[in-house]
Amino acid sequence: MRKSDFSKFINSLNEEELKSEIENLFDNVAGVKDYYAMELGSDKDRIRIFENAKKMITKYYATKSYRKPKAPRIRYIQNLLKEITQLSIFNHELVDLYLHDVETAVAFMKSYYFSSKSLTNNAEKSFQSACELIQNGNFQSMFLERVEQIMKDASKLEEIYWAYNKTFLSTFRQQNH
Repeated sequence: MRKSDFSKFINSLNEEELKSEIENLFDNVAGVKDYYAMELGSDKDRIRIFENAKKMITKYYATKSYRKPKAPRIRYIQNLLKEITQLSIFNHELVDLYLHDVETAVAFMKSYYFSSKSLTNNAEKSFQSACELIQNGNFQSMFLERVEQIMKDASKLEEIYWAYNKTFLSTFRQQNH
């Protein structure tokens, strides 16, 4: 359906029908509930959404076998991050989610001695997105300790450490001087 068709439909409704249509959307479409939880909801509502997203990210990295670990479900993680990015209204909450993805990815790579191009690319992209938001929002002091811990953990994974290092230095350079 095109936006113009949707606009015609909305304009043809009276006030009561419009209210009913919006309530129907709210009841039947999860994305609408999440959108309004972010926009109009309390801190508890937003925290619930972000905590749920973190649990999902952790779940997508989960595997049972150390001998033959199952590859993380990177596509699902990327879709979840994209969805939350579109809903989010506070960048510091989004930074927290991106850093959770990076922390979970680094822990996974270290624990299972597992690496793949899609995994490292996803972790690098999340790290860069987090650092970009940190720089834009001037959140360096809020996240410095956490990012330093990520760098420490990643130092044992040479392939991603050097990719993170340049971004880390450009984001936190002014903090160290």
